[in-house]
Amino acid sequence: MALAFPRILLAYDDSVASQVALEYACSLTRAGATLSIAHALDENRVVASAMTSAAFATVDPTPLISAVDDQGAAVLKSAVATCALHGVFAEQVLIRDAPEAGIIALARADHFDLIILGTHGRRGIPRALLGSVAEAILRETEVPVLVVTSHAKTPRNDHPFDRALVALDASDPSRTAMSVAARMSADYATHLTLCNVIDSRDVLAKAAAYGYDASPFQAGMRADARKLLAAAATVPNISLNVDDLVVAEGEPAQTIEHTATLRNCDLIVIGTHGRRGVRRVFLGSVAEAVIRGSALPVLVVPAKRSAH
Repeated sequence: MALAFPRILLAYDDSVASQVALEYACSLTRAGATLSIAHALDENRVVASAMTSAAFATVDPTPLISAVDDQGAAVLKSAVATCALHGVFAEQVLIRDAPEAGIIALARADHFDLIILGTHGRRGIPRALLGSVAEAILRETEVPVLVVTSHAKTPRNDHPFDRALVALDASDPSRTAMSVAARMSADYATHLTLCNVIDSRDVLAKAAAYGYDASPFQAGMRADARKLLAAAATVPNISLNVDDLVVAEGEPAQTIEHTATLRNCDLIVIGTHGRRGVRRVFLGSVAEAVIRGSALPVLVVPAKRSAH
């Protein structure tokens, strides 16, 4: 049986967040996947910086590039050594390009199934891996991205995701996310909580303002949500471990995070349209808000992703 993520690419910058992401990469690799660790050096930026600082003098950037390359090689060597301590072999890749472009191109050219990124978390995507790199990768890649914050707990050795919350609606990205979650359930024995969030705040406010009863409308929304989750809980030819079907109400991102915590989940799975900016993801800006605020790892699945 094929793994959900047979080929894994870790974007690594030696930050605390990347070190936590490395732990998850090793844990997933022990299930039988292969792992490549990429560290990006934007040599063009180094050269431009040297030329700018030189002002009137001509500067040979070769020594500076060499020093930066040596530093990058040392970062990769340390990461690979950490993998070895976990019993994992990792290929190392030094990217001599802008990090976001290099990682996206590498993932596409070598047909990786998963990109893992470390972020500081709770500070917004622009403060994530190497500045806006995480934002660019999430916007452009067709590969699922596991976003791991520095607040995430260290995964258990051979079972990083025991319970996952899958945020669902009636969209194509949501269905694609469910197909990947189903594969994880089958391959990694991950137990799933399927969650649909009803945001009826505007309806209730208008109902209160005009004095009419909104409860029938709410009841209809809840019934539709239950039908959606029941349908999602059945995937052809895959035996799922579904623990809960949860219809929750409130502000979507906060409700998703709160529900995941209540259900003792260690992963949130969410779909995105991709290639349209992070602000156009699942339920508007919900995925962005979840990534910004969650202390749990978040698996972001682009709509174009197909299950194995």
